[in-house]
Amino acid sequence: MNHENVYENLPDDWKVVPFSEVMDIQGGSQPAKKFFKSEPQEGYIRLLQIRDFGKKPVPTFVPKDLVTKFCKKDDIFIARYGASLGRILTGMEGAYNVALAKVLYERDFFDKGYLFYLLKTPIFQTPIKMISRSAQNGFNKDDLRPIKIPIAPLEQQKRIVAKIEELFSHIDAGIDALNKAKQLLKQYRQSVLKAAVTGELTKQWREDRLKDDVQGSTSAAGAGSAGAAKLEPASQLLERILKERRQKWETQQLAQFKAKGKVPKDDKWKGKYPEPNIDVKKFFEEPTGWAWAEIGTVTDMLSGHAFKKAEYTGSGVRLFQIANVSFGHTKWDEVEHLPESYLKDWANLSLNEGDILMALNRPLLSKRLKISRLSKADVPAILYQRVGKFQFYSDLISDYFLIYMQSHFYINRLEEQLQGVNIPFINKGKLLETPISIPSSIQEMEMIVEKVNSKLASIDRIENEIQVHLKKAETNKQSILASAFSGKLN
Repeated sequence: MNHENVYENLPDDWKVVPFSEVMDIQGGSQPAKKFFKSEPQEGYIRLLQIRDFGKKPVPTFVPKDLVTKFCKKDDIFIARYGASLGRILTGMEGAYNVALAKVLYERDFFDKGYLFYLLKTPIFQTPIKMISRSAQNGFNKDDLRPIKIPIAPLEQQKRIVAKIEELFSHIDAGIDALNKAKQLLKQYRQSVLKAAVTGELTKQWREDRLKDDVQGSTSAAGAGSAGAAKLEPASQLLERILKERRQKWETQQLAQFKAKGKVPKDDKWKGKYPEPNIDVKKFFEEPTGWAWAEIGTVTDMLSGHAFKKAEYTGSGVRLFQIANVSFGHTKWDEVEHLPESYLKDWANLSLNEGDILMALNRPLLSKRLKISRLSKADVPAILYQRVGKFQFYSDLISDYFLIYMQSHFYINRLEEQLQGVNIPFINKGKLLETPISIPSSIQEMEMIVEKVNSKLASIDRIENEIQVHLKKAETNKQSILASAFSGKLN
């Protein structure tokens, strides 16, 4: 919306006046946090904060005699700080804190709905977001003073609001339907993952293999031969993985001896090998041929280094931080770089295509795990602290592992293992102790991965389409507001 053009083409009976001539703002107040309570008490009042107007409010109550600014449900607020700067809020009563500015206006001059919608448009939002001071410092009355406000006659304001709400109701109905579809897709995604890691997805495949085993054994017996089994049990797969696990450990130990200029006199050092725990708690009864193991049986995990900001450069090799790992994919909205020479100096932290990484701080958000596999476009990169890189003893299991980690079986256990309050984190030891279900064979794992990837790709495509429609709905709302506040909404 070009609000300068709006001013030039307004109806004759409209006015354009500076914000300060028709409105004012009043900042909030709050006592020290030691007086905050999470439950209502006699003599206390709800202290409203920006977060209380969102989907996850955190009610806070303070002594009424320690606050001086109060509000009613029909009051309008402007968020003053941070990422929420400029949000227009209403609908709650109590006291309000310093992050909120209450809009003071003459109620005989403005319809509340008209003002509420007007403040949401670029007419107000563009100048407030262009304020030169930082978002952390917020805005003051002088910042708002020159913003030009188009004002329709009061009766027209009421008609405009009624028309906006009529049109918005149709759009909101569509948005609700899209959000319900998103929720159904979320449930379907988890049902696919559950079917994958419980063996339900490949149940028919296993039954066919077992049937072939029986028929093959019968035929072979009649021919005087033992016959070959077609369904390799997971125990055999685990034996192969454990053998590779031990070999890698021994190789690492020998490398450490060499680095110290030592040569082992005998094989006693091999007795220090950390055997994996075989007594594993099951999340469910495994299908025929499957097995349970600790995650630490199939993989180790390496965490990155806490590079100092003084080491950062404007260009070079990217540093892979927690901000760069998302829900099944990577994101590079925030990027820091280190010198190219660090790829050699920190070779052990150099990342490769196909590596699977997981956030170790705040790893969960709304039951979704921050874990992703690196693509060719993500490398080269260097691993930063509190991001974990899984080091598989056998690459055969990595694709299935990524699927298992996104299932509710693992996520529910992870929630129980998280430590810390302000910044929940997962301890490496606890993570590696978590059980993982192991399919009967490499062939079954490959089939699971193929089926899951196909189904999830379809889900991703539909989710992207829904997102496009949601953005279009928001654009349609802005178009309605543009028409409304240029006097063209009939």
